[in-house]
Amino acid sequence: MLLPDANAVTPSPVLLYLNGDRDRHRYSSVGDDSPSSEDEHAPTAVLPDVAYPIDCAISASGRRVAVLLENSLVVYDKSTMSALFKRAASAGKEDRIAFVDENTVLVGHLDGSFDMATETNTVTIRLNNFGDSKVRAFAVLANQVVVGDWQRRLFLRRLHDDWQTQTALPAGVASSHAIATSATTGLCAAGLNDCSVLLFHVLDGHLLPLSSLRGHGRPVQSVHFADHRLISTADDDTVVVWKISRTLTTTGKLDKFATMTASQRCTDRFIAASLFNDGSFMMRSSSSPARDISPTGVTGATCMAVAAAASLVAFGTERNTVEIYSQSNLQSPTSIVDLTEATSSLPVKLTMTTNGAYIGVVGMDGKLVLVSLRAGESPAISSHSIVNEAIVDVEFDASASRLLIATDRRLIRILSIPSMETVMERRMNGVGAISIIRHFSASQVLFTDGSGVVALVDLSSDGSFVTMANYSTDQIVDLRCSPCLRYVLCLSYDVVAIYDCKDSFKLVASVPCCDGSAVFSSDRCNKVFLIGRQADFRVFDRLKLS
Repeated sequence: MLLPDANAVTPSPVLLYLNGDRDRHRYSSVGDDSPSSEDEHAPTAVLPDVAYPIDCAISASGRRVAVLLENSLVVYDKSTMSALFKRAASAGKEDRIAFVDENTVLVGHLDGSFDMATETNTVTIRLNNFGDSKVRAFAVLANQVVVGDWQRRLFLRRLHDDWQTQTALPAGVASSHAIATSATTGLCAAGLNDCSVLLFHVLDGHLLPLSSLRGHGRPVQSVHFADHRLISTADDDTVVVWKISRTLTTTGKLDKFATMTASQRCTDRFIAASLFNDGSFMMRSSSSPARDISPTGVTGATCMAVAAAASLVAFGTERNTVEIYSQSNLQSPTSIVDLTEATSSLPVKLTMTTNGAYIGVVGMDGKLVLVSLRAGESPAISSHSIVNEAIVDVEFDASASRLLIATDRRLIRILSIPSMETVMERRMNGVGAISIIRHFSASQVLFTDGSGVVALVDLSSDGSFVTMANYSTDQIVDLRCSPCLRYVLCLSYDVVAIYDCKDSFKLVASVPCCDGSAVFSSDRCNKVFLIGRQADFRVFDRLKLS
């Protein structure tokens, strides 16, 4: 839950302000211990050659300052006050800017278009289905931008492809006056005109509503994150510092995550786990028909993965750790891996080898962290990132010697483990934003994109792919391949479809699944195990294939 923090000291973020001068632009730091004797709010520096500034921003590191002018965007080095680069820009008085990273500045225009400016070029993107509305506020989170307009809508748009989702604000709300994001927690806050702050969790390209915060008597005009606190101000001259609990969970769902895997051998072994809103979780395997329930639970979980052969379940948490539990002891974690030295970003996706020797962690910043958990050794951590691209999905192969990744710019890459060297890669053309990838064979990869296409590509060829099926946009929840490489399973929101790869991808079975079903797994080539997001954690009956 979220409560106003009565004992909290208001943080001291770097604050930019415009002085309205024709010839200069100033910035200062709130909480400076040595202000000018003449003026306690005297600027600590004055940027040169700035006329008619419209907006300004400081990078996450605090080392760079960007200033938007009527006809240009200028990025300065904060320590030397020298201009690093300047890009032409046509800006209106209501346009705003934000840093995407140290080298990229996003310029937002009222018509729903955005210019991504770097030292070498400028790329323009536009919101889909924006119509004749106007941008009210926006904020950047990793390689995504959250945009609020005047028609009670919030858009979440990736910056390097056309992936976009849309969320309607509650009835009675006119628009979002302010938007803020936190790279540390993966949260988004929208200040509304109904005097509330709406909090979202940004996960897998979607805005998941968490809580509605009420503590103001007038419309909220600004919001700002500072570590695990949220600061909001309103027209009634109030400032509220909210202390954000680490146990925030998505409302309206029985459980947050459900995942399942099977051993890669053609046996009946499988293991499944489900995490519920109160932090408790369940595990079930073929060797243990009874449901094993965690007595204490895990707090602040953001993602999870299971290892079939090792009977392990791992959770990524808001504390930037990975907690690993064994099915033989759900009382407390067998191991806790601290990721803070490798990344400061919230873990949003996990994958494990079936023997539990390696864990792949993808953070909110789109970077990959590989954790080695070899018996008798301390956890070894290495990382992998791609400039100007965010990793969106990962999966280990059956031998645990390779790791498959996909980025938001349609790059599919296979890495060797543990060296993290590239074995092969292919930039996909003619497809939408890749959302799910799965190993099919040594060089073949199964994937689905944001438009609902399910396809198979051979990375050792020219990158041409075979389309297996077409679904509606954003309808595919998961994909799995049978170990014998004959069947492919596609789970959408309402049906499980099974295709025969040896018979021209013929649809051989279609099974309705209950609302909220999450993932599935295949084991023997003639059997399918399913798990749904149900409070009773039931496993569906096996389905025999001809």
